Amino acid sequence: MAIDEMTHKGIESVLQGKTLRVYWWLLKNPGPHSGREVQRALQLSSPSLSIYHIEKLERIGLVATDADGMHKASREVRVGILEFFASAGHHYFPRNIFYSLFYTVILILLPILLPFHPNPISIVCYGVLAFGAITSWYESVRMWKHQPF
Repeated sequence: MAIDEMTHKGIESVLQGKTLRVYWWLLKNPGPHSGREVQRALQLSSPSLSIYHIEKLERIGLVATDADGMHKASREVRVGILEFFASAGHHYFPRNIFYSLFYTVILILLPILLPFHPNPISIVCYGVLAFGAITSWYESVRMWKHQPF
């Protein structure tokens, strides 16, 4: 069944567990790879297990296999946990890292732009920015630790 025929939920049901880890690895490591390379990189029990997951991905159109039996990601989809990651080339990072950086930069620049005076407006500004920075960084690190690979 091709990816065009599958629903969002159908793709998400295939992209789970080790299959998701295989797909994530192929996305992050461009170029053709053998089943053994995938098996070694992901520490799977055998090359045939990696081939099994690659074939699942190939059936839904996310992986292409060439005549030499080498595999590579042919299409990128955003379902499940992959929705929470942004990419720059073949590097993936949590999407909310932009918020983390925004709050942190503003918090660093605030003393220059608005020197602290012990009044309610300054306290609220610093407090809101500090809260935003802390919670955004917490969520970014948490998501980074839960990435499939």
